Amino acid sequence: MAKPPNAARFTPKEQVLTSSQLFSGVSASLVRSFAPACERLILGRGDILWMPADHIGHFHLVAFGAVKLQRLRPDSPVILGFFLPGESVADALVISRGAMPACAVAQSTVAEVLLVPAELVLAAAKRDAALAEALHAAVARQVLWLHTKIEVVTIGSVAERLSTFVLRLVERRGGTDSNRVEVPVSPTRVELASVIEARPETVTRALGKLAKDGVFTVTKSAIFVHDLAALKRIVPHETTECPASGVYVEGVDSSPSSHEY
Repeated sequence: MAKPPNAARFTPKEQVLTSSQLFSGVSASLVRSFAPACERLILGRGDILWMPADHIGHFHLVAFGAVKLQRLRPDSPVILGFFLPGESVADALVISRGAMPACAVAQSTVAEVLLVPAELVLAAAKRDAALAEALHAAVARQVLWLHTKIEVVTIGSVAERLSTFVLRLVERRGGTDSNRVEVPVSPTRVELASVIEARPETVTRALGKLAKDGVFTVTKSAIFVHDLAALKRIVPHETTECPASGVYVEGVDSSPSSHEY
C-alpha cells in the first residue's frame, strides 16, 4: 500500500459516499450512515484490490486517482477498463455476490478507495426504494460499460478507437460543457493498445498525430482534451444509450408497491 504524501489529502468518508455515482439520488442521511462501517485504502500504482475468483464483500468507491480492471495473461494483461473518481468498481458482481473474473489494480500513482460493506447496503436497499433503484441503475451502467468496450474495439481506425475511448471517459466525467477537459487517468501506450485491441506502435503513431492536431494528449498524470469539438468530429456518429434499469437484484425489490413512501 502507498503512503499518501499528506493525510490532509484524505477525502472525508461521508463526502466520498454522498458524491459517488453509486448512491446518486439516495437520501444523504442514509448514505452517511454507512460511513462508520467503511474502510479507506490508499494504494500505489500496481497495488491489487482483488484477484480473479476472489469473493468481494464490499463496494469499492474511487475517491482519488484511478483503478483498472484487467485479466491476467502470460504475455501481457488484458485491460478491461478504468474507473475514475466518483465511480465504483464492478458493482454488478458485488450486488450479485459473484466471483470476480478479473483483478482490480491501482492505475494511478496514488489511488484512494473507500470500501463499503455490501451486506449493509443490500439490507438497507430492502427498506429504501431510492437505494434499491440506485443499485439497479448501477447494474445498468455495467451493461453500458460492456457496450462501450465493444464499441471501442469495433469502431474503425486506431485514431477513431482512441478518440471514442477518450470521449466516453469525458462523458462519464460529465465534462462535455467545456471544450478543454482533463480526465484523471494516465494509461500507458501498452494499456491503450490492450483497451482498443491494436499494436502499441500503431497507438503511439496515432497519439502523436492526435496531439499534433491539438485534439488530446496522454501524459503521465492525466488525459488532456484540448479540443472537445474536434474529438467529437473524429468519433463516428453512433449513439450509446444506457439500457433501462429493469434488472433484477437478488433480495431487492424496487417496485413502488413494495416500499413505504
